[in-house]
Amino acid sequence: MSSYRDNLDVSDPYEAHAFFLCEFSCDNCGETMPPPDGVTGCDDASCCRLADQARALRWYVPAPFGPERRSDIQTCYCPECAAKLGFLG
Repeated sequence: MSSYRDNLDVSDPYEAHAFFLCEFSCDNCGETMPPPDGVTGCDDASCCRLADQARALRWYVPAPFGPERRSDIQTCYCPECAAKLGFLG
């Protein structure tokens, strides 16, 4: 059993991004967030840890939008670019 939560929720934009792309790499500058210690794959627990770290470090992944709540799971920005682009308050 995992020592970290492993209930991946792909309706969460950060967890969906981690699951489908297995990394957080800024679409503006190309910076890649290093994975948390011990994360070497894309199993559910690793994706949860990766998503939690990205959220804590203020990486930006767009929230679902429109009446159908569509998600753009491929897009993300590092905290610096997200701030420059006006995505962070």
